[in-house]
Amino acid sequence: MAIKVGGTTVIDDSRNITPVNSTVSNTLTIQKVVETAVSLGTVTTAATINLFAGTLFTATLGGNCTFTITNPTGAASFTLILTNDGTPSRTVAWAASGGSFKFPGGAAGLTRTTAASGIDVWTFFSPDGGTNWYGNISQKAHAA
Repeated sequence: MAIKVGGTTVIDDSRNITPVNSTVSNTLTIQKVVETAVSLGTVTTAATINLFAGTLFTATLGGNCTFTITNPTGAASFTLILTNDGTPSRTVAWAASGGSFKFPGGAAGLTRTTAASGIDVWTFFSPDGGTNWYGNISQKAHAA
């Protein structure tokens, strides 16, 4: 899919945005934005969240897993819906190669739901292209 403004492609199939040198003199109304969830499947020791693929991700935690974030551009954000498998107490970590991760209160990480089949919704944003990620669990301990 490509989105064009004034005949110029501004978003191409790889989700790259190209600057457009034009001025909108009237109101631009967007009626609907549809976001597709990108399934990472069952993740075990390592998983990559590729921001070229989207901004909404789902995963089932099947082992202790370290997540890496790739391809952030400019100000970036993403949501991860993380479901535990049937085994409780798995761990989650964030790879330093994906940027510096900052959590509320200066914590090194977040206390997540570790119950079997529990679901947490994680949200992250970076104002600087992935150098710093600010994260939180926005919704915690949903039942499967």
